[in-house]
Amino acid sequence: MRRILIRPTLASCLLLCSCASAGGAHRVSAGELISADEVLGARTANSAYDLVTHLRPSFLQARGPTSLVVPTPVLPDVSIDGGLVEPIDVMKDVRARDVVDIRLLDRWKAERLLGGRHEAGTILVRLRRSS
Repeated sequence: MRRILIRPTLASCLLLCSCASAGGAHRVSAGELISADEVLGARTANSAYDLVTHLRPSFLQARGPTSLVVPTPVLPDVSIDGGLVEPIDVMKDVRARDVVDIRLLDRWKAERLLGGRHEAGTILVRLRRSS
């Protein structure tokens, strides 16, 4: 009798796990992206930093003291148009009208895509191409 109860339970667990992992490509949630439409709508912002401050202040939260990996709080780093990773203050020098969109990568995605360590994640800023 016990054997009969374990098999359906095990089968249902395997089914649930396979359904959860069969999502395919990663879909960006609204919380991870400041879209081009949002950038255009934020007329009072002067810099990329202002855009993030007004539209997604959670991007600027320090991460760390609650983590076993990061003992002290750290802010996300920034990459502009796929360039070198820099401190977050670099966004203050980027004009808001030059920004196409801004995306936050969590630590794991940032390390996988950019290499190196990115304890608090990375903010990717994509700029308009000047012609």
